[in-house]
Amino acid sequence: MSELVPMQLEGRAPTYPKKVVERALTLMEECRSVHAATIALNEELATEGFTGPGYSTMWRWAQERETLLDRLQVSRKDQLITVASEVALKASERMLTALDGISDSQVPVAYGIAMQKRTEWENSGKGQNQMNVQFNLVTRD
Repeated sequence: MSELVPMQLEGRAPTYPKKVVERALTLMEECRSVHAATIALNEELATEGFTGPGYSTMWRWAQERETLLDRLQVSRKDQLITVASEVALKASERMLTALDGISDSQVPVAYGIAMQKRTEWENSGKGQNQMNVQFNLVTRD
């Protein structure tokens, strides 16, 4: 299995056999992460006694296959949105339980933060900069 050993060319990064590159791309698809795929591939190659590619090499391979890079980025964004949603839910649960214990002067601050976050959440991904302003009209008799 000496074909798995990277060939060092003068002034160039080592090259890997096509089957290593294809396995790397497959792992990136499965893991939906360049980092996780790098770790998995290096572990596989280490069991065979070979050194695997680094993160930057794996990232370059992902960039060369444009559709893979797009899928990785969309998947990562979806994952981050899911995590942010869970954190927001936990924070809102804590805020709701804390509301009973705060003073009347602190309620507007909590309300303002909650409304700002709600507005930001609703406007995320719309691709436009927008400032939401709330007016309270007071009339005199």
